Amino acid sequence: MQLRDSPARHGLRRQVTVLTGALVAVALVAGVLVFATLLYRVLVGQLTSSVVSETGIIADAVAAHGPAAARSVGFAAAFDVQLLDPDGNVMLTTSGQTQPLSLLRPEAGLLVSQGVDAWWVPFDTDQPMLVAVAGVDYDDATYTVLVGTPLDRIHDTVSLTAGVLLAAVPALVALVAGLS
Repeated sequence: MQLRDSPARHGLRRQVTVLTGALVAVALVAGVLVFATLLYRVLVGQLTSSVVSETGIIADAVAAHGPAAARSVGFAAAFDVQLLDPDGNVMLTTSGQTQPLSLLRPEAGLLVSQGVDAWWVPFDTDQPMLVAVAGVDYDDATYTVLVGTPLDRIHDTVSLTAGVLLAAVPALVALVAGLS
């Protein structure tokens, strides 16, 4: 009696191959999702650094030379910049938006941000705006500098990357199945 060529042997091998392929597919999908989440967090972190830096530059100019100095600062084209008067009215905007980007109003000398804690969620269409807000004292009045940018581009980039990687999973599973 030969077991090597028996139908039972071929059936067992097929079951092991299918099980191995399924385990590899689950591991690959989980890995892609973890990678996409980490990529999103890194990109948001880098963008946050840029937004906070831009906010600090504008706030320093306003603190040193007054609100009119905000107009002389070269703004990054990717950011929406606003300067609010002490009453919370928009004095300067680069986007034409008349409503403040954020409801945050930090005290003079403080810089806070919102939207930094956003997470990548597949198929999510409601992305927050990343906004850094600084309170600035000038001439006994507190002005507010807001610099923001939407997170849509980062979300779309990460979603595309994850989609391409997930599309490759069937090919990798077939490769593993062919090798076993």
